[in-house]
Amino acid sequence: TRAPLPPPPPNLLEQGVAALRSRDLKAATKIIRPLADAQPLNADARQLLGMTLHAQGKAQEAIEHMEAALNANDKPWQWWQNLGVAYQSVGRFADGEAGYGAVTAFEQAVERAPREPDPMHNLGTVYIALGRWEEAERALHKARWMRDNHAMSHFNMGCMYLTLGEVPKAARWFAQAVERDAAHNLAHANLIFSRDLLPETTATTARLERRAWNTRFAAAHTRAAPPHFNDRHPDRKLRIGYIGGDFRDHSAMYTFGPLIEAHDPERFEVYIYAEAPEQAQYPHRLQAAATGAFR
Repeated sequence: TRAPLPPPPPNLLEQGVAALRSRDLKAATKIIRPLADAQPLNADARQLLGMTLHAQGKAQEAIEHMEAALNANDKPWQWWQNLGVAYQSVGRFADGEAGYGAVTAFEQAVERAPREPDPMHNLGTVYIALGRWEEAERALHKARWMRDNHAMSHFNMGCMYLTLGEVPKAARWFAQAVERDAAHNLAHANLIFSRDLLPETTATTARLERRAWNTRFAAAHTRAAPPHFNDRHPDRKLRIGYIGGDFRDHSAMYTFGPLIEAHDPERFEVYIYAEAPEQAQYPHRLQAAATGAFR
């Protein structure tokens, strides 16, 4: 009998989608860009190229292809959603001289998918960026009503209330986000931060919350870390390194700053690696405490 014929090779779009899903962005670009260039009215190719470029951090170029895709064919809500995310990446929240902004893109996505929580949630986050608090609150509430386990809606509700200085509300929303997504690292971190600002928080409850965060996010990495082969003589000077983004005029610095300053320079050599923005002002006393280096 004749052997069965092999299946036909997938088309270029399918190859590009497969490469993008596997995060092989270089391969996806190599596959899709020639197709998009050769067929500029191929909306699928332009949209896929835009998604690939955005994943590479090339938001402005991605926007050009996503807009072209929508102009060629009024496609599904996901395309408007992708365009809105790209607009957010370049800070284009509202419509302006350059054209549409993220608000319009997400509104178009909501109009086409009124029961999908993601575009409604994203619309809420843009309203937050624009300071349109009441509209943001309504949009985020709608998103969580559509899907109660939509942790990001609860998280961004917490971010909004924290920005407005309504700390008790923020803490409650962050707690609800953690309940719905135990793997949401930032929600748990913001929960710790907001609860630190509440008068009823004690040293014990703050410590327990940090232990819970450590168990959930850090302990596994600690167990997997290779052993240290450094000198363990008890009388040697210890080298201690600190890395973070809060070595500046920040509330967290007032908590751990005194701890760093209290290191005995005869017994400890302190290194500080600051990830704060370049324009951040670093306390002179903290720089002096870094007996090894401050970078």
